Amino acid sequence: MNRKIIAGNWKMNTSLEEARQLSKTIKENVPTTTNTEIILFPPFIYLPAVANELKGSRIKLGAQNIFPDNQGAFTGEISPKMIKDFCEFTIVGHSERRSLFNESNHFINQKIIASLENNLKVILCVGETFEQKNNGLTTQTLTNQIEESLMEIHDFKNITIAYEPVWAIGTGVSATPDDCRAGIEIVRRALKNISDFTSADSMQILYGGSMNSKNTTSLLTQNGVNGGLIGGASLKAQDFIDIIKQAEQIK
Repeated sequence: MNRKIIAGNWKMNTSLEEARQLSKTIKENVPTTTNTEIILFPPFIYLPAVANELKGSRIKLGAQNIFPDNQGAFTGEISPKMIKDFCEFTIVGHSERRSLFNESNHFINQKIIASLENNLKVILCVGETFEQKNNGLTTQTLTNQIEESLMEIHDFKNITIAYEPVWAIGTGVSATPDDCRAGIEIVRRALKNISDFTSADSMQILYGGSMNSKNTTSLLTQNGVNGGLIGGASLKAQDFIDIIKQAEQIK
């Protein structure tokens, strides 16, 4: 399996100067070893500035979202064609996009196809709500999200999955190591249903949802966990650096 991925999703946070300073501090303090792949996802408007700050570093850059058309009358939207000069990655299907903006698996599938056509690598987020978990619908929910979001996609080498239980995002309640492992096992089985075993086993699956410097090691050492998609802790340079350092120590 490839090295661990540690990705920081800043969401709708930071000013321009804060984005510059945060990226600069992370750049100056990441370990020189390369057991991790580090990706930052600042707001769209700060992508050029952060890209400039990260020059000469091993840190990669991504966009938090994209619209699935390259151009057109889509006021306020940002296309994959617009961001690919700055970014290598994009996040698709985050639970906040699903719940707040009613994005369907079909629409997410269109975003993935558009991203891949523009040579962007995709982090696809999947996860169950608290209600779905309590009603025993975790397997069904995750399987549907995987199968419908990846419909008619046959090459998975540029897709990473982030398992983010919705009940653990922004709540301060992290999934236990057992929850994390169980969810990722479900995701892996769903991937095997739509691809050959080699492709499914080689895909990287991240955990996201209130990961912080205190629980990083316990989560990342679970079987099948290939890294983390970090929210709030990525906005604090020292916390994010601590997470990276812990990931570096995991073989």
